[in-house]
Amino acid sequence: IRATEMLQYGYSPANLTLRFPRIEKIREDKPWTDTCTLTELRSFIRRKGVVQKLTKRHATTADLDEVPVKIKKERNSERTVKIDERCFGVNAHDVQIISRLFQGKEICILMGEIDPRIESQDKVKSKLSKSELETIVLQHSGNVVQNPGKNTFCVIAGKPNSLKARNLTKNMKYDVVKVSWLLRATEDKNLGKIVGFKPWEMVGMKETTAESLQNEFDEYWDSFEQESDKNSVLRSLERIDLLGDDKKIDLANKKHRRNIEELVKEMCREETPDFLLFKNVVGYFVDEDDVTKFAFRFSKGKVKEEIDREVDYVFVGEREVNLINLYDEINVKGRWDVTIVKSQWILQCFVEKKLTDKKEFLVG
Repeated sequence: IRATEMLQYGYSPANLTLRFPRIEKIREDKPWTDTCTLTELRSFIRRKGVVQKLTKRHATTADLDEVPVKIKKERNSERTVKIDERCFGVNAHDVQIISRLFQGKEICILMGEIDPRIESQDKVKSKLSKSELETIVLQHSGNVVQNPGKNTFCVIAGKPNSLKARNLTKNMKYDVVKVSWLLRATEDKNLGKIVGFKPWEMVGMKETTAESLQNEFDEYWDSFEQESDKNSVLRSLERIDLLGDDKKIDLANKKHRRNIEELVKEMCREETPDFLLFKNVVGYFVDEDDVTKFAFRFSKGKVKEEIDREVDYVFVGEREVNLINLYDEINVKGRWDVTIVKSQWILQCFVEKKLTDKKEFLVG
C-alpha cells in the first residue's frame, strides 16, 4: 500500500491512519501471517506528528549547498512559418473577366507604378499598386505568376531601376516592359489583338524582340513605316540627347538646337504629310557636333560615321575644314560623284519643305 502521509488518528485500533492510500500490488506469493505487526507499524513513528517519508530523510540547511543545478531542456517546438497574403497575388476567382485579350499568356508583375494616364498632383491617388496591375491582367483572361518562367510572355516592371528588374534585363531571357505598355494594350480600341512592344516601353528584351524592333525603328525610335507626329518627333529628340551624351557629342550650341525643335513643332502643327526629304540619301558630317545632323536623320536620311561607297553627300559645318585632306579621303574611300555641301542646305530644305537648289551651298 502506498499513501502520501501516515497520521495519528484516535478512532482507529492502531491510532494511525493513511492519507490517500492506494494499492500498488497484491502479493500472492506470501501468506497473510507475514504482514506488518502493530509493533512494527508503531516503530515507524519515532516522533509525534505526521509521517511523510519512511525510507528518506528530510532535507536540512546543509543540503541546500549541494543542490545540483537543473538544466532546462530546450523544447524543440517547431515554429509555424506564415507567408504574407500579398505574396500569393490576387485571387482570380474574385475578378470579373471583361475580355480574352491575354488568354493563354503568362505575365509576371514585379511591382506597381504611378499611372501616367492620370494627371494628378496627388501621387497616392494616381498610383497603381501591384495587386491592381494583376487585376487588370486577370480581367483580360491573363495568367499572373509571381516569378517568370520559360512560358512567361512578358514581365511588367513598375520600377525599371529596381534590383530584380535590372537582373532580368541583364539575362535577356524575358521581355521586361513598362506599365505604359499594359495600359495601352488594355485600351478599348486595342482589345481585339495584343499590341506590339514599342522601344520606349521596353526595359529589357530578348534577342528576337530586339531584332524585330530594329526592323521597325531606327536607333532614335523613329518608325520606318508609320508617319511621324509631334510626340514621335519630341521622343526622337530626347533619344538623340540621350545617345548624344553616350557618344560625347557636344551640344553646346543650344540656340541652333532650339531653332530646329521649334521648326519641327511648327511642321507638326501644320500637319505636313511626310517628312521624307532625304529618304534613301546617305550623308557624312565632317563636324560630329553639327546640329543639322538631327534634322537630316529625322527626314529619313542615313548618317554614316565615316566615308564609304554608300555616301552621297558630305556635309560641312561652320568649322574650318582642310579641303585637300577631305578630297583625298573621298578619293580613297568614297565614290567619284560624292557632293560636298554646306549643312545649312538641310535647314533650308526644312523651311521650304522640299529639296531646294544646292548650288549656293556647294563647297569647292
